[in-house]
Amino acid sequence: MIELDSKKRMSASDLCINRGFRVIVKDLSIQLKIGELVGVLGPNGAGKSTLLCALSGECSVSGGSLFMNGTLLDTLSIKDQARKRAVLPQHCILTFNLAVSEVVQMGAYAYPEANPEQVHAWVNDCLFDLDLLQLAQSNYMELSGGQQQRVQLARVLVQAYAIAQYQGHAWILLDEPSSSLDPRHQQLLIKKIHELTRTKNFGVIVIMHDLNLAAFWFDRLLLMKQGALIVEGTPIKTLTADNLFECFDIPMHVLPHPLNKEKIVVVTGQ
Repeated sequence: MIELDSKKRMSASDLCINRGFRVIVKDLSIQLKIGELVGVLGPNGAGKSTLLCALSGECSVSGGSLFMNGTLLDTLSIKDQARKRAVLPQHCILTFNLAVSEVVQMGAYAYPEANPEQVHAWVNDCLFDLDLLQLAQSNYMELSGGQQQRVQLARVLVQAYAIAQYQGHAWILLDEPSSSLDPRHQQLLIKKIHELTRTKNFGVIVIMHDLNLAAFWFDRLLLMKQGALIVEGTPIKTLTADNLFECFDIPMHVLPHPLNKEKIVVVTGQ
């Protein structure tokens, strides 16, 4: 049951998204809450990015309802949405050259009333948290793909800090934020996002492919296939051998984590 009166919920009810004669998402209902890190997993073409696009108000839907903070999403202007949620799409295109710090500062554009000193502090915090301080004055266009991805995430986090400052809480929607990163920065990124859900009144949903990062850090997982939700729940409940085979069509083994008995690891192969 969707809680329409809740001011700290994002939800989809019976969501359907078609593109021509193709069904991309069908009859999907989910609820997200502040203080929770949620991952969406599934094979290519499962509808994960389309779901995120719908939740962020950036694509049209064929049926169902979307709510943000108790308000129908399609009644909010783009400006109003930008003051409630921060989005990292799968591909970020920037065709003009700026310093890294200037790109990150763009995250505060939705809140022109924000104190410049506060914005500067947010920018510095995000540069530090994502290991970017040494690149602050570098030209964005000259960075590697992985470095640019971290810069874009820092920009999104600055926006989320501004939203939380003025709205009390913020939604963050991330599409494959660790796809171009080396293992060290993958861990740094997901660990930081997990920490922020506990300390900054953020609710975060992330499209992921790395099963073990999701298993270790996420509170709740959604497995999708062919536009439908197969299962949702804690990583231990969701990432079972049967569920993973149904979702990805290959055998996987689920084992206890060697260092943390409350976690699991997923191993692919026969």
